[in-house]
Amino acid sequence: MSAFVAARVGAGPFRRSPIGGSGCCSGLCWSGSHSGRTIATTTGKKSVRTGVLCMQLEAGVVNEMVSWSSWVPWATTLAGGSAALVVSLRAWLLNRMRLALTAPTGPYVPGSIDVKCKDSDLVFRLFYPSSLSPAEVPPLDALDKWIPGVDESEFNMYVRGLLQSLGMDRRLYRILLSFIAQARIRAAPNAPAAMDAGKLPLVIFSHGLHGLRSTYSVHCTELASHGFCVAAIEHNDGSASFSVRPTGQVTEFQPVPVDARGTEREFEFRNAQLRTRVGEVVSLLDALDRGTSLHVTSQMEKVGLAGRLDTTQLHLSGHSFGAATALELAWDLVKQGRQVQSCVALDSWLFPVSEHVFKSRVDEHVSLAFVNNSQFQWETNLQRMASFEKRVQVTLVGASHQTQSDLLILVPELLLRLIGMTADGMNAHESLAISNELALRFLLGGKLAAESFRPSDLVAWDQL
Repeated sequence: MSAFVAARVGAGPFRRSPIGGSGCCSGLCWSGSHSGRTIATTTGKKSVRTGVLCMQLEAGVVNEMVSWSSWVPWATTLAGGSAALVVSLRAWLLNRMRLALTAPTGPYVPGSIDVKCKDSDLVFRLFYPSSLSPAEVPPLDALDKWIPGVDESEFNMYVRGLLQSLGMDRRLYRILLSFIAQARIRAAPNAPAAMDAGKLPLVIFSHGLHGLRSTYSVHCTELASHGFCVAAIEHNDGSASFSVRPTGQVTEFQPVPVDARGTEREFEFRNAQLRTRVGEVVSLLDALDRGTSLHVTSQMEKVGLAGRLDTTQLHLSGHSFGAATALELAWDLVKQGRQVQSCVALDSWLFPVSEHVFKSRVDEHVSLAFVNNSQFQWETNLQRMASFEKRVQVTLVGASHQTQSDLLILVPELLLRLIGMTADGMNAHESLAISNELALRFLLGGKLAAESFRPSDLVAWDQL
């Protein structure tokens, strides 16, 4: 029988601060603790959402909360005297800061390697538990940038490709660029793998439309900090916002042809992309498990990961289109006789999935969990999920479709609203933390029940 639970996101008087420290912002008082697990309570006043931005100043020693709208009063005053001074001051502040994504909560410091291999045309990022202690974590400037790129030219291409694929208004382009160009991933690049972790269970992660191999870094580093090796692939089917392949070839985002939308050809277009994605992940799995790529094997040897992956504990995951990829891939691997422990589908978009998968009874062979966001799901999609009787289904009430990605915590809410990527009543840090905890619990045990989760966050679920 299916299990249904729902997590209330951003409801009630309690909120989690996304980072440690102490202070008060937008009428919301909070107190410090480690790794973003702080509980915050309101002061009795109505809290006004103002696009809170998490940042770490280069010269500082702690993370701080800075409200974007709190700049408005003094900026307006300065503007009366000198608009140039306002621009200069803002530029100085942006240059002095380095945005750091939410820190993971597990016992291991995550490491990461960025891999491009010409022998198999694979582009992916590995996140894994490293042997570093917290005191040995490199400074922010030494961490990998959130936007991929081996050099400045490639980095700039990715930035333009990402923003253009989102249909970014040119007037907002440079403002948003100021934030995402500085963002750093909470993982130590090329750090030695933890030797005390034994064989590492492997998670293959597939991104959604407009995604990149780095778009879900908070989710991936969280899993790595708890002992998983996560391979986040960057697909070459035209669903990524932009991708520079190992040969230097560029693949741009490919929308559905206008004359195909709403017709059978739209399904054929998306299903063809899905099959391409599945083939890419099989190639990645072969490279990691069977050593079919000398380049991948060499990269893993450098950090001590060669021979360390336990593919008998293989887990598949993804968001949106990536969730569809994970589900279709699970059945393909089962048919090949490969063992798949679990499949965690984050806010699935199941339109592209082949019809035979819904009749496959893949849930008889693979532990299957759907973590849904209420702002995105609809009846037809939920009916497709209901094809799998042994699934676990969880709904984050109030969460928008991009909750599992980094975007909602990376970009000030004011800008997110302008590009339609947030929802009223949603606390992005809270919902992402809950989603990560749900996924982690399922990956660790293959089970998920209301009684095993924080009861204050769970209510009985019947329908959206």
